[in-house]
Amino acid sequence: MVDAGFLRVTRTAISAWLVISLFAGCDQFDLASALSSRPPTEPRIVETLTGKVIRIADGDTLTILTDDNLQVKIRLEGIDAPERGQAYGMRATTALAEMVSGRVVNVHTTGTDKYDRTLGFVEVDGTDVNLKLVEDGWGWHFTKYNSQEKFATAERAARAAKRGLWAQDRPMAPWDYRGLEKPVIVPAGFVGPRITAAEKPEIVPASSTRKFWLNTGTGVRHNSRCRNFANTNHGYFCRSTEGRACGICGG
Repeated sequence: MVDAGFLRVTRTAISAWLVISLFAGCDQFDLASALSSRPPTEPRIVETLTGKVIRIADGDTLTILTDDNLQVKIRLEGIDAPERGQAYGMRATTALAEMVSGRVVNVHTTGTDKYDRTLGFVEVDGTDVNLKLVEDGWGWHFTKYNSQEKFATAERAARAAKRGLWAQDRPMAPWDYRGLEKPVIVPAGFVGPRITAAEKPEIVPASSTRKFWLNTGTGVRHNSRCRNFANTNHGYFCRSTEGRACGICGG
């Protein structure tokens, strides 16, 4: 009888050989790069910068002026705040500004992102600003690039308490908002394919589309009697069938 332990080891060795063989046949595969791209449990601190906050771009991005008179744009590590054009985007920006605007902060840097912004943990008077924003409900744990449990725990607590943006029924994550289809810009002089009469889209009178407003930050539709009609950070006039009806005005 063949020993069961020997079989397990043999199967593992064969599986490993197959995987290595597969990768070896792919010129584009870089095992070292693939492993290094995985989000670390604890981001490694590269250095600590000290400077005065001179600009707030949004809820997770700011600029400091160092003692060497260098301006450094900082993207807060581990979190993702709502964009300024979506619901709670301006409130998240304000929350960050109230904590650090005009103040001297320490930034424990962890590297740079694809936009060449410096990633880091911002600290002011001993407070972890990144963590505080998530605790107060002004941002998500950015799990795509960070897997620290402190952010996951803070987000769960903020959700449960409905703090900040979690007061919404179904808040849209900023990475989903950024992924929304953008309008296509057609070059001047472009001639598209011929469209038959049967294929022409329905022309809707402007008056009928201005009776409803879709808040694209939340996906909620408001009618013209609602206080939120044409009064959200981001949205457009829509049909009566688009989005979800407002729980107050009925959409």
